[in-house]
Amino acid sequence: QTRQYRSPEAILGRSDWGAAVDVWSAACVVFELLTAEYLFEPQGQGTLFSKDDDHMAQIIELLGDLNPRTKNGGRYSRELFDSNGQLRYIKHLKPWPLPRVMRETLWERKFNIIFSCRRPKTHEYARADRPDPISTGPPPA
Repeated sequence: QTRQYRSPEAILGRSDWGAAVDVWSAACVVFELLTAEYLFEPQGQGTLFSKDDDHMAQIIELLGDLNPRTKNGGRYSRELFDSNGQLRYIKHLKPWPLPRVMRETLWERKFNIIFSCRRPKTHEYARADRPDPISTGPPPA
């Protein structure tokens, strides 16, 4: 899966994932189409944490903690989570629930831009001071 559309199951290296992973990816694409932004854009910080660590942190910030069944059993589960089920390398999360994400990315940013744009310059043929060729007829010869 493409990094920005990758599901928790894929990040954790689980082998038992099915159609739900495709639905996850499709939902990420729909979010991008609506907002022109990625829902998840993980960044690694050198030796501090990897893109997978950041990706899981962003998912948890958005949706809340994952259930233990999803967290465990993946090839990379122990690399990302400690024995208590907490992220191993990223300790301080800033919850950003989906309704707030939608409000801030889609409504506030996008619609403010649309409604704050200057009115486009009117083409000279649509100017109010120019005679309407239909009502006045053709110009004299």
